[in-house]
Amino acid sequence: YTRFMFLSYAFRPQPKKVLIVGLGGGAMVHFLKIHDPKVKVDVVEIDPLIVSVAERFFDVKSAGNVAIKVGDGLAYLRDSREKYDVIYMDAFLRPSGGTDQVGVPLHLKTLAFYEQVKERLEPDGAVVFNLNPHLSISQDIATIREAFPHTYVFRLTGYDGYVVVASTAAKAMTATEISAAATRLDKRFSAPFSFRNMAGRLRRG
Repeated sequence: YTRFMFLSYAFRPQPKKVLIVGLGGGAMVHFLKIHDPKVKVDVVEIDPLIVSVAERFFDVKSAGNVAIKVGDGLAYLRDSREKYDVIYMDAFLRPSGGTDQVGVPLHLKTLAFYEQVKERLEPDGAVVFNLNPHLSISQDIATIREAFPHTYVFRLTGYDGYVVVASTAAKAMTATEISAAATRLDKRFSAPFSFRNMAGRLRRG
């Protein structure tokens, strides 16, 4: 799914500042440092142990253009005055009464939260969601569609999860335009995977 998250570049090809909500092992941080080293990366992770493990075992830490903050994504987006070109939502906890079946905090899945996300985006910004398969995934996608002007749903390869890109751009992109943008990304990044193939996983309707 991490690779699909960077389809964001098809919609916002020259980001200057991005936010990652949920650090995990830091794979997204590594991609950005290698392929777009000038972009400013802020990361918010609620669990200080995750931050410690990522630094100790995966060499992911605050340095240069990367700033990792310990805190709740909702509180950060509510209180921050920062603006971002892209926000990556990848926040998961141990499943409990305050999360859905796969551990996404329920307060990060509401229309009110998405309004806060939009306030933190630059004009024509985008937010990217990692959606693991669960019983209410269709409702999650419907809520995102309700909150944002344009929503693009990509089915992951190998299992039934999705990466969803929601954009505040004035104009929607067609499937042909997304494919062409993805082809340019293949030339730009020379990554060991195909953005064009991932763009072809766009769900119609």
